[in-house]
Formats: sequence, structure tokens, C-alpha cells
Amino acid sequence: MTLVHPWDPKPLKKRVFCAVAGALGMPRRALTFVPMRRAGFAQSDAVADTAFRRAKVVPKSKLGQQAKHAMLRGQYNWARAYFTRNPDCVAAVWNGMTGSRFAFAQGAKDAGARVMYCEIAPFAGRITLDPKGVNFEGSVPQDPAAFAAVPIQDLTPLRDALTPRKLRRAEVSAKAPGLDQNFVFCPLQVPNDSQVRAFAGGYQSIEGFVAALAKAAQHLPDGWHLRLREHPSAKTSVRNVLAPHLSDKIRLDNATDAFAQMRACQAVVTLNSSMGLQAMLFDKPVLVAGRAFYGIDGLVALCPTPSGLNHAFANVASAGFDADLRQRFLSWLITSYYPAFPDGASPEDDRATLARHFKSSPVFQDFDL
Repeated sequence: MTLVHPWDPKPLKKRVFCAVAGALGMPRRALTFVPMRRAGFAQSDAVADTAFRRAKVVPKSKLGQQAKHAMLRGQYNWARAYFTRNPDCVAAVWNGMTGSRFAFAQGAKDAGARVMYCEIAPFAGRITLDPKGVNFEGSVPQDPAAFAAVPIQDLTPLRDALTPRKLRRAEVSAKAPGLDQNFVFCPLQVPNDSQVRAFAGGYQSIEGFVAALAKAAQHLPDGWHLRLREHPSAKTSVRNVLAPHLSDKIRLDNATDAFAQMRACQAVVTLNSSMGLQAMLFDKPVLVAGRAFYGIDGLVALCPTPSGLNHAFANVASAGFDADLRQRFLSWLITSYYPAFPDGASPEDDRATLARHFKSSPVFQDFDL
């Protein structure tokens, strides 16, 4: 039995993979490159299509696109054949929603092997570990009744530990007035983020979402405005997409940090950003346009269509949420879903923490530890 995963140079990811392997009592094998296999399966083309559609980087040329699709198909074939031959091995993958990592993880799944999806958590000092997937494809229950008996925890430390990221592109550090006015805050996601590519729903992309927001903003009550902020980690700006829509009703503020704007706003709107989850810590109504694991009625207001978004904006002054459900949902996340993984912990402490998590979390009750 071995934990097998695609190699990653980032220290945190290596640390997580080492801790997972140690907690499961397995050696670890890192694949410098996921191998390929020509002989395929009935599902090979469909999986390659999905992996290609979700890929963050797509070649511009037709030949390059065909080569990438063939590579993803071959990687799925290899992973499925490997885990069919080695059914006791566990596949581990970071995120696993796009490209080669999606093909690798899906190959292991289709072979009947166990898969460990890993990711950072939206809360500081914690990580995501899920045998099913991450974000909308993960194991978080979608029935509010699942959280009814969860003991409520002190969530103040989670909110206090949130820190804003610095904008990496000084040329778009626009600032807008009106923090003391009524406004809806929209922290935009990275345009090619896996959550956007896979779960934007009918909005399809950041560009489609921005176009819908521009129309919805016209339905805001008098004296209200929509306030946008580009994602600080985005390599390229989407200001050219935003520019035609900017007005007194729609403002761009990249200079004011996200949490300052979140504290000041009356509501938050997002496709499915982790900031929608974080907004709950500030007791803000959240409007969710895409598909999100926290897109549960009562936690948030769901706006899967442009007409629904228009309606939500028109009635934003009376937007609300189930405060008790939110407290129990967030408490479940930190007690049963996101294990603590603080900086500076020893490898022994990492292994022990994850071993306890695997035994206690309901997410892993069928994982065959």
C-alpha cells in the first residue's frame, strides 16, 4: 500500500502529502509527471473532455489543443490501469479539479481506489482533506438538517485570523469613494480559477458574471451601489471587461483591502468564492450566483439565473439569513471538516493530527482506514 500523488514543488503541499501518508501508515510515491498509456477505456474520451474543458491553460493552436487532449486521455488511462493493478494504493491530489490532476484522480476513482483530495482551507491554519472532491464536488452535506445538532463553537478566532492579500499588480490599484454608503460588495475571483471554470453555472465565466452584475446593479435601491474588487492573485487584470460598466452605480476598488470592504458592506455577492463563506463570519447576507458547497438555502440566497440576481439586488435591503444554521454550519466545518494544520508544527504532530481527524470525521467513515 502506497500513497501515490503528482509531485508538487511547494513546501506546504509536500508537507500535507507527507502527513497524509504518515497518518495512513503508508510510504509515499511522488510522480514527477503523470505517465500516459495509449490503451483506453470506455470513459477515456469523456474524462479527457472534462479535464480539457476545466484546464487552466489551453493551447491556442488546434494542434496544441489536440496534443493536450491526447495527453489528458493518456494520463487517465495510465492512472486507471495503475490503480486497477494496485487496488490497495491511495491516490492523493492537490485540488484535483482541473487538467492532469483531474484525469489522474478520476482514473483512480474509476479503478475503485481510494482518493484523497487536498487543498488549503478558507480559514487560516487549516486544510481541506476529502475523499470525494473539493469545493462543490466535496463531501459537505447539503441538507440543513445535518447541522441541527452540531454544538456551536466560538468563531471569533476564525474571523480575527483573516488577513487580506496584497494586490500583485500595482497598475490596477483603483480606489473608489463610498465606503460609508449602502453597497453590495463583489470580490471577483481569478478568471481561470478552477471554481469558475467548473462551477460558474449559467454565467459561464467571470465575463458573463460581470455582464449579469452590471444589469443587476440597475435594480439596486436608490442610493445603493455595487462595489467590485479584482482578485489580488490574478496574473492579468479584467479591468478591460469592467471598464464599460463602471459608473456611480458600479465602482471598482482594488486599493481598499477586501475585508475592510466586507465589514462596511450591506451584502456580499459572489459566484462561489471562499469569501462568500468568510462573509458569514461578519454576519453579512450572501448572494451566491454559481454552485458552491455552502450554497444552502438559509445560509445564503441562491441566484442561479440573471433574473434571480436582478430580483435579489432589487430586494437586497431586506436580505437575511438563518443565523443559527450559519453558526452550526461553520462549527461543523472546523470540528469535522477542516483539520488544523498550523505553521511550525512538527511532522510527528502533523501525522497525529490527521490520524485523529481521519478517525473522527464523518467524511471518512467509509474510507476504509
